[in-house]
Amino acid sequence: MNLRRFALLTALAVAGSSALADHARAGYSVTSSVALTGGSVIAPGTTVTLSGNPATFTFTNGGQSFTSGGTTIFLGNEAVPAPPGLAVGGAASFNFADVIVKTTTATGPGDTFSVPYTVTITATNSPPPGTAGTGTFTVTGTLSLTGIFANANGLNGTVAFVPGTITPAGANALGTSGVSITASSQLFAAPTVNFAPGNLSLTSTSAVVPEPSAFALVGMGLCGLVAVSYRRRRAG
Repeated sequence: MNLRRFALLTALAVAGSSALADHARAGYSVTSSVALTGGSVIAPGTTVTLSGNPATFTFTNGGQSFTSGGTTIFLGNEAVPAPPGLAVGGAASFNFADVIVKTTTATGPGDTFSVPYTVTITATNSPPPGTAGTGTFTVTGTLSLTGIFANANGLNGTVAFVPGTITPAGANALGTSGVSITASSQLFAAPTVNFAPGNLSLTSTSAVVPEPSAFALVGMGLCGLVAVSYRRRRAG
């Protein structure tokens, strides 16, 4: 292998390894802001007492609550800071709301009601790759509580959810950062009344566009290889 070809192949390798290294270091942070129809604001740091594990739960980032009869449902805001954040490139799942249900209703048939939620999720790219940039998702759905009451004989009722929409439905660019995220579906882990929290989560995939410098190195290398090949054909 002559020196020219070695240099060209080295440039290609450097470009590829640079893009991969940036990919490995990449991460984005996520924060959520919950809104319940007819809900009340939960101040950051509010603590709720439970009878299970944990014995208390603190809404570090605040949230909202809704009460009907003797039953209250709490939704807490979430935050996934970067670093390390969520890795760019591939699938990820993250909680966007903590869910707790508490009741003082002690006899059947219990409390039955539904409450719609809207959650604004903000994702921020932490370069590399690209530059800092932010994008938002809006997630909707409904939480349905049926026959909720608790007495000496135990806990009664069910907590279910009906997923709504995720907007935007396709790839969501985080500003001009070169990173995009596609949110695909909502998941729900039901809480145990008076006992343990549940959560709402989002599954997503992210993609990164290589930085312009990497494209430039690859382009130079390819052009050089074409030129070398052309000269050899002419010489032959």
